[in-house]
Amino acid sequence: MSRTITGVVQDPPYLKRLAVSSPEALVEQATQKLLSAGIQLIEFRYQLYRRMGVPAVVLHPCYLVEDEQLDEASDIVAGLGLPLTPPLLMNANTEGKFVTLSRLHRITASTAPGSQRFLQLLPASFAGLAPSDLIPSPTSSKTTIRIPRESAVYACLIRIIALSPRHDPTRVQALSDLAMLTMHHLYGMEGYNEEEDNLDPDEDPDVQGALARVRDWTWNREWRVGEEWIGDLLYGYVEGTYLDAYLPWSH
Repeated sequence: MSRTITGVVQDPPYLKRLAVSSPEALVEQATQKLLSAGIQLIEFRYQLYRRMGVPAVVLHPCYLVEDEQLDEASDIVAGLGLPLTPPLLMNANTEGKFVTLSRLHRITASTAPGSQRFLQLLPASFAGLAPSDLIPSPTSSKTTIRIPRESAVYACLIRIIALSPRHDPTRVQALSDLAMLTMHHLYGMEGYNEEEDNLDPDEDPDVQGALARVRDWTWNREWRVGEEWIGDLLYGYVEGTYLDAYLPWSH
């Protein structure tokens, strides 16, 4: 909000910073500041999906932060001139806890709903990742940024799906993410192909390759003890015998 001093309208000081710096530069500065303060960052959502082969546009870079560090991390980012902003009702209604639990810090000067971009900090407990699920980012010089193993990304989404009510927007969004990852990462599809889509799963090389990868994760014991059901469920989902409506939900 602008304020008036001796008759002159003054823009908030953070607007100039947002206007003269690119969102990418602002995110880079923020992550460096967080890492130097000892904040553990875990790459999550669309930049992680891009790493896994999804042709997604990363409008809102997202990192998981340990719950006990979330307030400190948000204060650090706000101190850099990236204001904390409440989520738009539209986004909350479509993405659920993916945004309502987040600290959203603006990285664009515009406040128009279609052009705002945010640095998104999510409490790590939401994703439920364990230290054994994480590896260093292979393309980042900032070695303290971690990324989940590929199997852990699927396990995380399936947990969120199973722990959310059936028609909750959080579950709907997690189902959408799971479908997108399965299509591009496991099947290796770049777009819809009617000829391939009509193949029997037993004869489809993309499906068989995806099933082989899921089997490898199971044989390598990448599912947590007591969560072997995730591997079975993912195998059925990739095979096409488990539809979205059959995936578990909470009551």
